[in-house]
Amino acid sequence: MTGADNPRKTGSDAAQPVRVLHVITRMIVGGAQENTLLTATGVNELPGFTVDLVSGVDHGAEGDMLGSASADVRLTVIPELRRNISPRSDIVALWKLYRFMRRNRYDIVHTHLAKAGVLGRIAAKAAGVPIVVHGLHGMVFNDYQPLIVNRACWAAQRAIDPLTDHYVSVSAVVSEKAIQSGIGGRQDHTTIYSGMELDWFIDATIDQAV
Repeated sequence: MTGADNPRKTGSDAAQPVRVLHVITRMIVGGAQENTLLTATGVNELPGFTVDLVSGVDHGAEGDMLGSASADVRLTVIPELRRNISPRSDIVALWKLYRFMRRNRYDIVHTHLAKAGVLGRIAAKAAGVPIVVHGLHGMVFNDYQPLIVNRACWAAQRAIDPLTDHYVSVSAVVSEKAIQSGIGGRQDHTTIYSGMELDWFIDATIDQAV
């Protein structure tokens, strides 16, 4: 497990900043990862907050964002936190998450994606974290999966629901699907749409030859 120091806030909020931890299964190049990183770095710049990020490792074809993440927030990597189910690695990852949260005494833990969502929420509650939030970037179970996989994923989300204080979804459709599936009540969901890099469109050029 690795991590770099991050300067604490200064000023009137320096004594007791709100400590926030984001936990994500992997930092590949993808929408959920970009959303998480932008959220973490944005809140970290606010007075009165200090934000850390924990990620697993997955060397996929998409490439990873670990380098850019470590430049913006304090990043800790837990190699055992992997996307695929592995009982031994999952137990080690859970133990490391629990110890990390206990040691740093976070006020809020915000988990992302399926594996980090399950292990992170269990660890957070066991460590006594006051507020546990899960980010829904999509539904881990869907109609395109084999029935047994669909039911297993749904059962896991239902089982972990009592450990979740609130859900933040990237769209109202995702929130509605979760509610209809028994994942939290309507009062437990908030939709926050992902931001867009407007400069890409403002500075776009048109190829007149096309």
